[in-house]
Amino acid sequence: MLLIADGKTYKEAAMVLGVAHCTFADRISNVLYKLKVARGPQAVAEAIRRGIIAPMMIALVTLSGALAHDVDMRRNPRPRARSKWEQHQPLTIV
Repeated sequence: MLLIADGKTYKEAAMVLGVAHCTFADRISNVLYKLKVARGPQAVAEAIRRGIIAPMMIALVTLSGALAHDVDMRRNPRPRARSKWEQHQPLTIV
């Protein structure tokens, strides 16, 4: 819930937590049902109203996200491209 409060998409939040997108979506769907709301922001507001989430926690998550905004969260980044020198090395036989 805190990741949604911080403005993350379901896909981004799933990457942060290290779970599949569909797993995260199922969990959030269960939360929405239990809080009797239709959307993520409504769930955050309802959780704050019920005291499940403290407003200070949202501030801390937002601040920590702002500090680490340039961290690449991709699970499997593309492999590094080989330089021309690496591509054209002659085969040496010893």
